[in-house]
Amino acid sequence: HARRELDDRLRAGAEQSLHDLDDRLAAATSTGASSERVARARDLLALTLDDLRQLTLGLHPRALDDGLTAAIETLVVGMPFDVHLAIDYESSDTCLRMAMYFVCAEALANSVKHANASSVSITVRAEAGDVLLSIRDDGSGGATIGAGTGLRGLIDRVESLDGTLRIESAVGRGTHVLVSIPELGPSH
Repeated sequence: HARRELDDRLRAGAEQSLHDLDDRLAAATSTGASSERVARARDLLALTLDDLRQLTLGLHPRALDDGLTAAIETLVVGMPFDVHLAIDYESSDTCLRMAMYFVCAEALANSVKHANASSVSITVRAEAGDVLLSIRDDGSGGATIGAGTGLRGLIDRVESLDGTLRIESAVGRGTHVLVSIPELGPSH
């Protein structure tokens, strides 16, 4: 909930101020102000707006507004390999949905960048009071939890919900990411 509020405040405040500044820079350009300096300022402004958009997406991806299934479906569009989805669970818990979404996003990104996979399967289901997420690719394997993999932050996110994240990734045998989070996790 707090992340959603921050997302809304960033959009209403900082992003609107940057758009107003862009309008003023455009007006200054048309009145003959130093066009090179104004152009550089507008380029910087465009980069800042893009950074802000990326930040707010990281806080609360809009795709999650339509539920976990729809959000995961948006992640797999355009993947360079076959993706098989078996999602038999939907949660109203925003923190749980976000954790599952970000794990899927990171695992898919790693499959694209590092694994040379030809297929990925994603399964989400409830079992014995836990929500289970399984992401398996048929790529090169050898994934480790270390600096720069993005997996460490995901583990922290999952553990903050009293969950666990495991990776099985023998070289030459693909990668399997397994997440288990209690359905009714800690209050957040």
